[in-house]
Amino acid sequence: MKFVKRTLIGLLLLLSLVAGIVFIALTFYKKELTKALIDELKVKYGLTLLVEDVNVSFKNNWPHVSVQLVNVSISGNRNEKTMRPFLRAGELAVSFNLVKLLNKQFIVKYVSLKDVNLNLVKFADGTKNFEITQSKDSTQVKSTLDLNLDKVTFKNVRFQFVNEARGQKIGLDFSEYVIRLKNYEEGLAINMRGDVFIRGLLFNPNAGEFLTKTKVTVNFDGAYFENDKQVCVLPPSFVLIDEHRYSVSSIIDLSDFKRLFLVIESKGVKSVQVAGYLTPKIKQVLSNFKMKHPLDVKFLMVARLGVKEEPVIIADIVGKECDLRIGNSKIPFSNLNFKCRVLSLHQNRKRGDMDHAKVVFKSIKGKIYDFPITAELNVFDLPEACIDLKASIVVDGKSVKHELIKNVSIKGTGLASIQYSGSVRNLNKEDFLNDSMNLNAYLVFTNLAYKKWDSDLEFILNGKAKLDRQNLYFENLGVKTALGDLKLRGKSENFLKYIIGLTNVCKAKIHARSDRLDLNPLFTGNHKKKKSKSSKGNSDFWSGSIFDIDLNLNTSQLLFRKIATKKAEINLNYKNELISISRFHLHACEGEISVRGTLKNLSKIQSIVTIKNVDATQLFEQFENFGQEAVKSENIKGKIFLEGNFSAELDQEKKFKSESVASDISVKVKEGHLINFEPLQSISNFVLKQKDFKDVSFSELNETLMIRGFEIKINELEIASSVLNLYVVNGLYSIKANSNINMLIPWSNLKRLGSNSIPKVSGQSAENTKGLKLNYSGPPKKMKLSFGHKEQEQRFW
Repeated sequence: MKFVKRTLIGLLLLLSLVAGIVFIALTFYKKELTKALIDELKVKYGLTLLVEDVNVSFKNNWPHVSVQLVNVSISGNRNEKTMRPFLRAGELAVSFNLVKLLNKQFIVKYVSLKDVNLNLVKFADGTKNFEITQSKDSTQVKSTLDLNLDKVTFKNVRFQFVNEARGQKIGLDFSEYVIRLKNYEEGLAINMRGDVFIRGLLFNPNAGEFLTKTKVTVNFDGAYFENDKQVCVLPPSFVLIDEHRYSVSSIIDLSDFKRLFLVIESKGVKSVQVAGYLTPKIKQVLSNFKMKHPLDVKFLMVARLGVKEEPVIIADIVGKECDLRIGNSKIPFSNLNFKCRVLSLHQNRKRGDMDHAKVVFKSIKGKIYDFPITAELNVFDLPEACIDLKASIVVDGKSVKHELIKNVSIKGTGLASIQYSGSVRNLNKEDFLNDSMNLNAYLVFTNLAYKKWDSDLEFILNGKAKLDRQNLYFENLGVKTALGDLKLRGKSENFLKYIIGLTNVCKAKIHARSDRLDLNPLFTGNHKKKKSKSSKGNSDFWSGSIFDIDLNLNTSQLLFRKIATKKAEINLNYKNELISISRFHLHACEGEISVRGTLKNLSKIQSIVTIKNVDATQLFEQFENFGQEAVKSENIKGKIFLEGNFSAELDQEKKFKSESVASDISVKVKEGHLINFEPLQSISNFVLKQKDFKDVSFSELNETLMIRGFEIKINELEIASSVLNLYVVNGLYSIKANSNINMLIPWSNLKRLGSNSIPKVSGQSAENTKGLKLNYSGPPKKMKLSFGHKEQEQRFW
């Protein structure tokens, strides 16, 4: 037991003696080591090392011992500027192998830097504050120091590099960073781990900083091959940025070739997050593209070292089920699958060229709104960025579900082939589709049917159209409706801007032709409004729109109620709920009918009507006796000529409100006949029983009529017929109220007329003519004939 104690005490004494000897040796050697280090830097590299104090320690890296240089500075010595220290460190610790040290062999194993400010400046005149000028005799000077490093540690290191001539600036902070080295015959194995805070990387002042204020965790495994003079970063090296992992591999060729090859790969990259690391110019470009879902990225950079030129950049990006919006167009792209390549390569294929870099999207498949789209997209001339898009879109009407067109039913399909190009900077609401942008789209419609929810009227499109950045053009476009089939040609100005909401004005010029149009579905109540599906009201795509449409329509047959024309020509303009008809020309009733005027809010009519050589029977029959029963189609024959103005209001079923009708017209009837006309029959029964009034022909009849609501005012009129001559002195005929018509039958009618007598007016006024005064008055269908005249009531006249 005593032996053991003595042995232990002896060992402790021995260790204490060794430690004392080592400490004395290090204390003795520290000045020599410091001097050796100062001389090494001075002689070999022309650098000046200043040290405030030197400490010795061997507790951290036993069995290695450390010499701690306190408050260290290193500077060049060529001139006043370069003599400013480029490195200041609170502590620079150099560890040596203890056994070798005792043999006076200064083999450096570990280096540690703490509280360091490394400030490298390349001045505008080309000089550097970190100028290293290796002495011509340095190779002949035997060094007392031997670098055989295993580990380099950085703690609280602030690094900054400034190139005043090029405006470049790099700022890095190393909170704790460790480099481990292992020597081999052919080189070194290198491992680097630690956290780096990137204050900013500014390589091109025109492009701006990137990776600004970014925290990066580094884990690199690499190697240095001495013969090839290459540094390699090997898998599975990686960096963590914002907790996202990026795999990194690289080759740094330090031979005469002097190239850097860098590859970065990652899956599930958030595009918004990555865009935040990039330069302001590229950020500006990418800000026009808002991608929600992560991407898979592989990035390759090739750069020549020590040469002022841009690196070659090739980046492959894969997107799956992505959502995208471009600029402020508010057009949603969803479920996009694509492959993309970013390429910065000069035409000589030896260096990069970011000013002419391009982004190529291939095999884009997804949806725009809810429509399938396939496309190819090129973005070129970065960072100004222009795009070239080729796309095909298939529109299935049943899939149209958008706020713009609620309360609308759409069926059928449409195919759009689109070519679009222009500056990405102009992809915003103010500049979209300006003069610098180009668009051509070819549209094919196949039974594409549109119907508002509150109407039974459906429009079905078949055919082709062309769209540019301003107008929509169509030629021989088929439109099928319940009214009839039409063929359209024309254009709509600024159509695309209207569709996507950049303007609320829809302006179009349309030429339409049809073999047969039946307008009855518009006016017979088959499209009465229904209650809207939307709880928010009837706001839809057309709410707030201003329409300005010129329509030229030609049809071989036009039908409306009982009206049937053989030919119709219509020229009208629709603007702000006002339809202005410049020409409405019908070939009907064996004559011609022309109308000019306006229709406001589809309810108020103002027009000028001209009728020429129209068959009276057909006219009264087709126009349903004009809403009265005094003279019906079976009562009249002849040719009618009419000219006058007409105004009225329409009810909800687009029928005339009789009380609103107002018209002043001049009527001429040629070769006229009144057949079984009750007023004349009453005269026969009353005073001229011997004469036959069943079919009374009369000479040309000219009269001016005033119509107000339910009443017609008749001015003095002489009628010369085959049976008698008759004056209507004055008259007021009412469809609903009492009528009052004063007549005068000249005494000349008592003469018997020959069978070949021709009706002839006398040319005398009623006032200058003697005869029998009669009055025909009373309520509708109960009018009676009596002697004498009755005074007319003053109503609206």
